[in-house]
Amino acid sequence: VNDLAMMGAQPLALSLAYVIEEGLPIDELRKVTESVARAAGRAGVRIVTGDTKVVGRGAADGLFVAIGHRPNVAVFRDSLDTDEKGYLKTGGATTASNIDGVFVAGDVDDHRYRQAVTAAGEGCRAAIDVERWLEAQEAHAANVATAGAATSR
Repeated sequence: VNDLAMMGAQPLALSLAYVIEEGLPIDELRKVTESVARAAGRAGVRIVTGDTKVVGRGAADGLFVAIGHRPNVAVFRDSLDTDEKGYLKTGGATTASNIDGVFVAGDVDDHRYRQAVTAAGEGCRAAIDVERWLEAQEAHAANVATAGAATSR
């Protein structure tokens, strides 16, 4: 919800999934569920669907919560390329979009994992791509200035 709101989008609904380790105390599950419900309520977002899987003891560290969403990229559809599932496309090995100097990271281009850890990692990738792009722009500008100075002599 925060990632979407930061981009100016208005999230409307979530899907929520739990992976619960066998033996998880019900009070712990209740606290997490109540916390998620409060956060969704504060954000004005309804939890519309969910799924629960129980795994054997030792197969998880208690509880894993996954909150899914549909990528909210409508604001970019007229300018940035999207794939068949509606996610923004990148340059493959980099976070570059189809527009020079525009980079894509996080949940808007990750239809497989859609998790905060992935978004954070892709944010770091995008920062490195932006840094390299800026360096290339500066190098190009320096080359143009040097060529211009040599021509005027």
